[in-house]
Amino acid sequence: MKYNHIDVIGLGPGHPDYILPAGLKKIKEADVLIAGERNLEGISTSGKEVLIIRNNLKELIEYINKNYQDKKIGVLVSGDPGYHSMLSYIKKNTQGIEIRVTPGISSFTYFFSKLSLVWQDAVLSSVHGEDTDFIKLVEENKKVFFLTDQKITPNYMANELMKKGITHKRFFIGERLSYADEKISCLSVDEAAQYPADSLCVVVIADE
Repeated sequence: MKYNHIDVIGLGPGHPDYILPAGLKKIKEADVLIAGERNLEGISTSGKEVLIIRNNLKELIEYINKNYQDKKIGVLVSGDPGYHSMLSYIKKNTQGIEIRVTPGISSFTYFFSKLSLVWQDAVLSSVHGEDTDFIKLVEENKKVFFLTDQKITPNYMANELMKKGITHKRFFIGERLSYADEKISCLSVDEAAQYPADSLCVVVIADE
């Protein structure tokens, strides 16, 4: 059977309970799953070819371009594919291949729900591998959500805000979202400056 597309499937915040039924159906139908090792936790890969995402994006794209017509390929991404995922890279490097996207629950929708806060008035951003002026965003907005990374951590952000005299904010830090050891903290800027958060977490910085 010949195919003309690949599927990019959102897995939600992490725990398999939060994968949408439509995503589970696509995963079940796939011949090949391309995913990060952590994203495969709790997912049945029996009878499927599995390719792990590491520092090998070029090789994975070559595989997709070569095999998409003969194998049903599913690329699994954390959260929602439309928010800071591999979707842009895949679309840019697979010209001529139809990309079908199955949405997932994003980290920000999950986190705001855990905080019982609306996000319709929030700015959504990321410092994860990006050159983002987070200080300006925090100064100019009452509620900002960030994806963080191992360099731009919540305590780094808090210390930089303190240098600018911005101390009237609250830090909401989410670690291991949706897992059994999930941890959510509400801290002052001073407290956040000392807090050793998980290397990959999310944070909302909001007015007091």
